[in-house]
Parts: sequence; structure tokens; C-alpha cells
Amino acid sequence: MNQALTICPYCACGCGFYLQTEKDKVIGIIPSKNHPVSRGKLCVKAWGLPEMISSPYRLKQVLLNVQMKKII
Repeated sequence: MNQALTICPYCACGCGFYLQTEKDKVIGIIPSKNHPVSRGKLCVKAWGLPEMISSPYRLKQVLLNVQMKKII
């Protein structure tokens, strides 16, 4: 199992945590105890990141609005 230190993308606070990965899949999240903002704690949204990242409904490419394409 690998761990990568990263920052939460949800708000401007920038809480720090480790994403746990195995075989290129995110399997868990651990708050960084030494991070100056989060100090070992995370909000509900951050705790749900592993489920969001692996969701089959997640967009993996940019969608283009066809109506806007005609205007441009």
C-alpha cells in the first residue's frame, strides 16, 4: 500500500491528508497530524473523497456544450 500526501480540493482551507492507494486505486484517507491547517482532522466532504474518486459517475474529460460551440 502506498500513501501520497496531498491537499483537499473542496474549499480554500487546504487541509492536508494522505491518500492510500493500492494498484492505482484509492482505498482510503488518513488526516495529516502535522498539517498546520487541519491538524489531524477532516470535514465530512474530505472523508468522502475515496468514494468520489472511484465513482463510475465521475467525469473524466471536459464536456462541451454543443449550443455554446455554435455561438463560438
